[in-house]
Amino acid sequence: MEGKNVDLISRREGDVLLVKLNRPKVGNCMTLEIMIELGDIVFNAPKEGVRAIVLTGEGDRFFCTGIDIKAFATADAAGKSLLENPYTGPRRGLFEIVAESDVPVIAAINGAAIGGGLELMLACDIAIAAETASFGCPEAKRGMGAQFASVMLPRKIAPAFAMDMLLTGETIDAAEAARRGLVVALVPGEDLEEAALKRAHAIAANAPLSVKRMRRIARRSREMPLTAALRLDENPDPYTSEDRVEGLRAFVEKRAPVWKGR
Repeated sequence: MEGKNVDLISRREGDVLLVKLNRPKVGNCMTLEIMIELGDIVFNAPKEGVRAIVLTGEGDRFFCTGIDIKAFATADAAGKSLLENPYTGPRRGLFEIVAESDVPVIAAINGAAIGGGLELMLACDIAIAAETASFGCPEAKRGMGAQFASVMLPRKIAPAFAMDMLLTGETIDAAEAARRGLVVALVPGEDLEEAALKRAHAIAANAPLSVKRMRRIARRSREMPLTAALRLDENPDPYTSEDRVEGLRAFVEKRAPVWKGR
């Protein structure tokens, strides 16, 4: 699976796909074309046999600084606005595609995750960051809506911390992001990609039906009453699968399981 655009770099490592935003000179910001292609890569990953994705940025300064403001402003000046609410149109937005993917996505935050870059991180299951990374949601300073961040940030961290970031638009450093629970680990920048890939391979080595089920239940049970959440019947059902039999047998026989995904 290779990206069609030089602004996106894709590399397959077994069951893991590494995808890198490759526009470091402009903060790894995203044009509409990049957002569409990245969404297509994530959407098609399950069909390609990918079991985990690592998403990162080129260089050591920027993970992603959101949309390409100059490109969108140029379109505005020409009377051809590229901005629309992605949640009321015919096509799903990038962040929703990533958040609803059947493949776990790990964000490896190599630098600044700002605006849409922060939202892209919030769409991922897990974020690991370089010690020099920074995080911010400045949409209130730009007259933007931060629709995705307004929904997801309070789900990822304590609501008071989320509202602080949303309403002030201020940036926080990596240590503060870890304290607030935005990232699960901080590592030296030179070790970030390896650390993210290691975690992705650990996920990919687990039973695929179990991983898919856990992610669906975790997403869809949020804010549901306990009794209702425990009775969510999300497919696939690992309890009656061949992989469940194989997992127990492999444990007893002290060997690595061979998953079939059924």
